[in-house]
Amino acid sequence: MANRTHLSQAYELDAHDGVAVLRLVAPIYDLARDLAAKESVLTAIAGLELDEAARVLLVLAPADGFDPEAYARFLNQGPAALASADATSSRLDVEYSREENALAQFIVALHRLPRLTITCLRGRVAAPFVGTCLASDFRLAGTDTELHLNHLALGVPPGGGLGFFLPRYVGCGRALELLVQEAPLDAATARQLGLITEVLPVADFEAQCVAWATRLARAPLVALQGLKTLCHAYPEAELSGYLQTETKTMRQAMLAHWARARASAASAG
Repeated sequence: MANRTHLSQAYELDAHDGVAVLRLVAPIYDLARDLAAKESVLTAIAGLELDEAARVLLVLAPADGFDPEAYARFLNQGPAALASADATSSRLDVEYSREENALAQFIVALHRLPRLTITCLRGRVAAPFVGTCLASDFRLAGTDTELHLNHLALGVPPGGGLGFFLPRYVGCGRALELLVQEAPLDAATARQLGLITEVLPVADFEAQCVAWATRLARAPLVALQGLKTLCHAYPEAELSGYLQTETKTMRQAMLAHWARARASAASAG
């Protein structure tokens, strides 16, 4: 694979020293809504299975790609849109289901890929993207990283596979405790819990992530593949079944949220 190959407007992919670096150009919300962009990213990830020169996948997102305020706006656009005459619950249902399905497909792609995967985090990370990042084998975070598990304050259950992965890292009791608290987790605390693999200085963060991945990629491909296979004790069917249940649960929560918003608007009017 040639160095810094621009394959799509949605992402950049390059590989050197055994590391495939996938840079998501568009915010994650835009990728979820754009079917063509989403499919191009998933195709790029799947294609790495045929590239033996790429032994590790490093995923980099835009600095504000996982921002919790953007996620809150994404959730609240439903009630705002329902105020317009041309809005329908069915159309909004499709949009939110599309976002949930996109995250689920990305999670399965990371799990299915026979390469070790690393996600790099900076700044504030919304709850569903915490779950999505836990699907990767390693997570590198900047010292400014905060994990926001505030989905209950937004009126929705945990998304992005968070309910599946978090108990596997910290146990069921601790996971429930974390999922009902609203205070964000700083990078150091998340590292102590095992949710972050290593905390890196903000200066030259991307270069440090690539260097970290390059050291990992020095091992033979067959050894890295075996490591991933042996450490993933859950079958893909179990993960896929959970994600299907999560999508249905999120859909029910959002429909109820929109109904409350519509009733409140009608009462106020």
